[in-house]
Amino acid sequence: MTTTAVDELVVKLRNVQLFASLNEDALRNIASRLEPEEFGPHDRIIRQGDFGDKFYIIVKGEVEVYVNGAYVVNLKEDTFFGEQALLTNAPRNASIVAGENGCTCLQMSRANFETFLGPLRELMDRVNERRQLVMKRKKMMRTKLGCLLYTSPSPRDRG
Repeated sequence: MTTTAVDELVVKLRNVQLFASLNEDALRNIASRLEPEEFGPHDRIIRQGDFGDKFYIIVKGEVEVYVNGAYVVNLKEDTFFGEQALLTNAPRNASIVAGENGCTCLQMSRANFETFLGPLRELMDRVNERRQLVMKRKKMMRTKLGCLLYTSPSPRDRG
């Protein structure tokens, strides 16, 4: 990878919450091990239950997250995914599909991830805790909305 390409990736990595506290040398080291990967509209990137071999950072577009076939959330530029299977050696816990306009990600192999990002586990755990809270809130809102819609009388019933 050229020095210019690494410099461009360092700029992108600074926008990723996980890497915000890292110094220039650490960012350059990570950037030199990332490879761009493009996905077309609705391409499957990760299948729930599969073995995890890559970590991804979204640099353009967005992805949709599904758990057990149910839509959960969209992830946008400067967010990452795929780390849990690499950190825990467990199967993928969600399916990830490129958004309607496709997306471009930076991907890192399992070996590079374990060497260069494994030490960031504590930061990743904090980010994942926040993600879990957001998903729980969304689920609660959908449940509350469903209950309201189900229990609200129709205009015909009111009058």
